[in-house]
Amino acid sequence: MNRVRVAAAQFTVGSDVGANLRTCVRMVASAAGRGAQVVVLPAYCNHPADFVDREHAERVACRAGGEFLETIAAAAAEHEIYLKLHVTLADGDRIT
Repeated sequence: MNRVRVAAAQFTVGSDVGANLRTCVRMVASAAGRGAQVVVLPAYCNHPADFVDREHAERVACRAGGEFLETIAAAAAEHEIYLKLHVTLADGDRIT
């Protein structure tokens, strides 16, 4: 039977997207260093889901090819792990 080591990272997600990204990268490295093959990050790991208005949501949302997702993807690749994350994502006129 093949086994997979999974790590669930827990931290308080704050309103500073850059600080959240640095914490995500640090958590990925730490979990991988302990043998995790899959790392699960907290929900809305880029920014809390409470927005002042739509413009605020657009400002903090991740975008495909953007710094947040590219950096976290590079960290996962560097450590050869799979990553599960949930972020606010902007795609054209949609924010999910």
